[in-house]
Amino acid sequence: VIQAVYRQSAAALLRTFFVNLPVALMFTGVAVELVRMGMVITDAMSAQFMAAAGVNTHDVLAPLASSLGSAPSSVPGFAMFLAGLLVAGSALILWLELVVRAAAITAAALFLPIVLAALVWPAIGHWARRLADTLAALVLSKLVIAAVISLATGAIAGGLSGSASTSTKFGDIVVGIALLLLATFSPFILLRLVPM
Repeated sequence: VIQAVYRQSAAALLRTFFVNLPVALMFTGVAVELVRMGMVITDAMSAQFMAAAGVNTHDVLAPLASSLGSAPSSVPGFAMFLAGLLVAGSALILWLELVVRAAAITAAALFLPIVLAALVWPAIGHWARRLADTLAALVLSKLVIAAVISLATGAIAGGLSGSASTSTKFGDIVVGIALLLLATFSPFILLRLVPM
């Protein structure tokens, strides 16, 4: 109000009282619930991706581990060791990413009402948009991870089928591992779309 009076801008004063203030009050009351609903919807869509690909979420990497353990003699042992190391490392990083994602969503939702109240002051009103963009990227990152993991398990399942030659099977497994690594780094790509 002081800024609008100082600038002698009736439009800024009216926009503050009749646009920014009602939007801030409305979204402050429902923002946390919208975030919770977004997480529920993203979890359901992620489960649908995994179910459509035939992925058993309890032991996603069990077939890969068994195939790496019983590798044919034509595949070098060091290559199998490297493949196993990549799978174990990417699985650990994926797990850590999902844990940090959940913590970051909780922390961002904690500050959401305060940042939405800042909508009234145009000088810092852009904070709300940035936080909303960050929350959207954090919520949707699980969907991106689930989609890429579904592709990875499909490629790995193709490599484990008995109809192909040994080199083709191992090639499909390597493609599946590469897709698993891509799933590991996909949230960072999604977060780069958000201005930090």
